[in-house]
Amino acid sequence: MTTAILITEAFPLGGLTEEAFVAPEIAALVSEFDRVIVIPLVDRGVPKSGMPANVEVARDVIDATEWRHKWLRPLYHPLSAVSPYLLAAATVEGALKRVIRHYGLTPASTVVESFWLDYPTIALANLRRKHGFRFVARAHRYDILIDKAPRRRGKAIAASDGVYAVSEAGAEALRERFPGVASRIFTAFLGVPAALRMAAHSPEGSCSLRILTVAQATVRKRPGLCFDMAEALAVARPDWRVEWTLIGDGPELEPLRQRAAAGTRSNLTVNLLGAMPHHAVMDYYTTHEIDWFMLLSTSEGLPVSILEAMSYGVPVIATDAGGVSEAVDDETGLLLPVDVEKEELVRGLVPYLDSRYRYNALCEGAAKVVRERFDASRLRADFAKRLKTIIEE
Repeated sequence: MTTAILITEAFPLGGLTEEAFVAPEIAALVSEFDRVIVIPLVDRGVPKSGMPANVEVARDVIDATEWRHKWLRPLYHPLSAVSPYLLAAATVEGALKRVIRHYGLTPASTVVESFWLDYPTIALANLRRKHGFRFVARAHRYDILIDKAPRRRGKAIAASDGVYAVSEAGAEALRERFPGVASRIFTAFLGVPAALRMAAHSPEGSCSLRILTVAQATVRKRPGLCFDMAEALAVARPDWRVEWTLIGDGPELEPLRQRAAAGTRSNLTVNLLGAMPHHAVMDYYTTHEIDWFMLLSTSEGLPVSILEAMSYGVPVIATDAGGVSEAVDDETGLLLPVDVEKEELVRGLVPYLDSRYRYNALCEGAAKVVRERFDASRLRADFAKRLKTIIEE
């Protein structure tokens, strides 16, 4: 019996991140392996709906006493007590050993995937060295940039059967940080599912501009700057109705609410919808008119939120951070420098407000790029097959 173990952040898959990132991964693994064991690092309760028959959830990490009470970890793992990061890795390693014993797993029929290039990969490297279990890891953004235990992380990459960044820029950044193991580092896009139908846009000649942002309201995502840009567009086009909508929660949301409550220009509407389930966000694209998607982050991997918008035929306004330029260019949207000024965005957007032909070409280009390069059904299936070949070899 072939088995894939997936170590992921949280389960069940609630919220934007896990539902958009991890659910398609599980679906792809299910089609290739006889059994899929999901090991969550954060407890989100129990699934509301049934899982496929060959998917099981192992709670060995989240139920471990030393995991629930961090102060106990040095007692359980004294050799790793010098570093909280290594203590977390040691705790995961102990849980993995319990899973292996419980399910009677063998290296010949098992492969492990860590969805993040973080402390679990150090645990997996130890498991490889001691017991021969093979593993891979994906890499996104923070897990590429973190500067914890760099020597051990380099050794973990060397011990792996591959580390797969979700963007070409991320893969190159990892190779620069770990040049000695560059041959172990690859790119594997996450992609997004194909949209069943395109989003509606403001009618031609309506002088309406509707902008959507889907992101956590954090300093890195800069929702305040998105507010600024919407306001600048309202100033530049006083005869237009500008509407900016934010879907997402976080520490920057309350200041935005206070700012919106204080009043805006008469031709600017701000909608702060807070967090929404992933399926509700996807429904939003087909039940509301959306003209542009805007994300002005200071750093990124290759945001799934951008790809989702493009899949619905919505062009993107984004900063050139991380791997964003691998999806956004002058055929799919407006790519701006990270230190963008308001005037720069207004100047770049105005030609598309004045030419429906140019705007429609962007909409078509956005959807086409997703179909051709970022189709999740193909990308995730290919990745699952790649994992299967590791044990078949």
